[in-house]
Amino acid sequence: MITGGSTGIGLATAKRFVEEGAYVLITRRRQTKMDKAVADIARNVTETFNDISKLGVSTASIKRS
Repeated sequence: MITGGSTGIGLATAKRFVEEGAYVLITRRRQTKMDKAVADIARNVTETFNDISKLGVSTASIKRS
């Protein structure tokens, strides 16, 4: 699973993994960018919607170590 797999480093990572023979699951927030990414990767890819801002997790609830 690669979060942010529709652009930038996430997309480059997904492409590289597929080149190496992996099957990847990439997450998206914007459908238009994901459609292009899936077309660019072309094989061994599944996409899913993922927007952690909708989970109700605030930065105040995250413990820092």
